[in-house]
Amino acid sequence: MDQIKPIFSDFLKNKFIGFVKQAEQAGYNIQIKRNKYLFTKDNVKFMFKVNDDSFYRKSILFGSLGFGESYMKGWLTTDNLYELLIMFIRISNYNPSSNRLSAVYTFLLDNTIHSRIFHRNNIHIHYDVHERLYKAMLDEHYMAYTCGYISSGDDPDTISLEKLQTNKMELICRKLDLQKRMRILDIGCGYGGFLIYAAEKYDCHGVGFSISKQQTEIGRDLVERAGVSNVQLYENDLSFLAELPSGSFDRIVSIGCFEHIETRQYPYVFGHIKRLLKHNGKGLIHAIGSVTNPITHDSFIQTYIFPNSGTILLSDISRELETRDMGIVHVENIARHYYYTLKHWLERSNKEFMKNKSLYSTEFKRMWIMYLTMCMSMSKIGSGALYQITFNATGNAALGLHLKKNAECQ
Repeated sequence: MDQIKPIFSDFLKNKFIGFVKQAEQAGYNIQIKRNKYLFTKDNVKFMFKVNDDSFYRKSILFGSLGFGESYMKGWLTTDNLYELLIMFIRISNYNPSSNRLSAVYTFLLDNTIHSRIFHRNNIHIHYDVHERLYKAMLDEHYMAYTCGYISSGDDPDTISLEKLQTNKMELICRKLDLQKRMRILDIGCGYGGFLIYAAEKYDCHGVGFSISKQQTEIGRDLVERAGVSNVQLYENDLSFLAELPSGSFDRIVSIGCFEHIETRQYPYVFGHIKRLLKHNGKGLIHAIGSVTNPITHDSFIQTYIFPNSGTILLSDISRELETRDMGIVHVENIARHYYYTLKHWLERSNKEFMKNKSLYSTEFKRMWIMYLTMCMSMSKIGSGALYQITFNATGNAALGLHLKKNAECQ
């Protein structure tokens, strides 16, 4: 057995080197010096170094999860994690079968361990940790933890996080044709930022619920600080929908919650959306999506960031809406906007880590940096989606000649 181990180790290292060399097809120049890998493409240069040969086993056998865990443990170091992940995406684009072992692992993990049901334990793992980090990372007034939006005329390189988030909220209000003093329900409202915005700008009455105790408590503080008495936030799960009276809302939104709702829960959720909307009401779903199957998140994200989460398919959403005679009005994919939001979150997180070094372990910091950088790279050149789906309560509702004028993608 001891004789087999070095042979297997060399085999895995050579497999990894073979994988990396595929970057040449994407225009990279590669130099390998023992366990140090140097890459050049156009004017970009970066490197990574393998500090522990366990990295090769982890990465080859467990794909993204193994790579992320190796980074967390310091088994590899790099001077540019973002460019390294961009390169890996490009390799996959040129050769989709380049990491079949990790694909097998992901399939087994997703089909034996994970059930993407909206559950308290799944939500608490991510949303109820490190309150200080969220306050430092997110915009101060709304604490919006979803993708922002770049309007025409905005400079992507200089736009603030606050502007990205208010752009997104105003875009949603316009798509919903939001009017003064309407009643809004926000399913999975997070910190309640959208309801606060709608109350401030449109004097709307908002009801929202989150399964996270921490989010609800912080959200109530934000509501009080904003001075909007017509917003109520509740700590509750999807069963809360059954407690609300029929026809009691003009608009219903869900911004960044459907990633945590399993498709088998869709009939329950959409049934209540139909019941709760007024006859002339409208709704909007904002969620990370997938343009192809499977609809599971990356294995590293599944394990360390959003357990049991997934991505929506338009076909699943449209089927539920059509079944209940709710007409789709507009669909937009704003995935490329997410990069700029994530860039701000990463910069702010790093500042918090530098400011309060003793509050976070090295492994946690590297895990968080991997999470945000991975999402940045995927939103920049990946094939995922971030959908905003607008719909009417009834399929035969009157449609205008145009959507309410809104800022278009730059």
